[in-house]
Amino acid sequence: MISYKTYGDLNDKTLVLIHGLATDGEIFNDFITEKFLIKFNVLVPDIRGCGESAMLDGEFTIHEAATDIISVLNKLSKNKVVILGYSQGGTVAQEIAKIQPDIVSGLILVNTFSNNTRTIKEKIESYIMTLMIKVLPKRVLSRLMVNQLKNEGVINLSDLKKFEEMFQKCGKKSVLTFVSELRNFDSSKWLDKINCNVLIVRGENDNAVPKHHAEDLYRILKNSRLKIIPKAGHAMLWTHRQELINAIKENETYLWT
Repeated sequence: MISYKTYGDLNDKTLVLIHGLATDGEIFNDFITEKFLIKFNVLVPDIRGCGESAMLDGEFTIHEAATDIISVLNKLSKNKVVILGYSQGGTVAQEIAKIQPDIVSGLILVNTFSNNTRTIKEKIESYIMTLMIKVLPKRVLSRLMVNQLKNEGVINLSDLKKFEEMFQKCGKKSVLTFVSELRNFDSSKWLDKINCNVLIVRGENDNAVPKHHAEDLYRILKNSRLKIIPKAGHAMLWTHRQELINAIKENETYLWT
C-alpha cells in the first residue's frame, strides 16, 4: 500500500491533499499547519513512485494513483471527502471523482487541467520534457526545475531545497511514466459527468498551465467556481499560500455540502 499521513479522525470533515509531478506529500507540510486548515482532518498520500512510496512497483499511471488513494479512503473514512489536487495531482483528483463519485463531496483543482496538450506548443513542450527526463541526470533536471520556480516569485531557499530533495526521491521510471500519462490525459470527454461541487483555483501568472486550462475546466464542469489568484504562478503553494487558503475558506460550505 502507498505511504500516507493522516491528521485527525478521517470520519469527520476530511481534506485530501494530492501532490503534483516529481514531488511528494511533504510539499503540503507548511500548508496544513495554517490555522484555518487545522480544523479539518487531513489525508496526505505519496503517489506510487514518489516520496515514501517511491520504492513500490506499479504502472505509475493516473488511474493507478487514483485507485491507490481510493483504497486508503475506503479503509479509513466512512464519510465523503473534499480532494485538493495540485498540478498533476488535479488529474488524479478528477480520476477519483470519476471512478468512485460516492466518496467525493467536492474537488479543489489547483493549477491543473483537463487536457495538457491541447495546443501544438504544449505537445512540443511535452515531448521535449520527456526527452530531457530520459537523457539528463536527476540532479540536472532538479536544478532546471528550481530555476523555473525562481522565475515565478519570491520562494524561500529552504522551500527550493525541499523541492530538490523531493525530486531526488522520485524514481526516474515513475517520472517518465507520469509525463507520458499527462500528455495523454484528457478528462474533457467525461468531466461533465462529475456532479460534485468544484473549486478551480489558478495562479494569474502560471506559465506551466496557461489560463485556457482553467477556463476549459470551468466551462465543462457544471457545478464549478473559478478563483484567480493575482500575481501567483505555478508555485502558488509556496508564494501565495494564504491566498489559496482564503479561497478554500470562502468556499468551505460549498465544498462540503
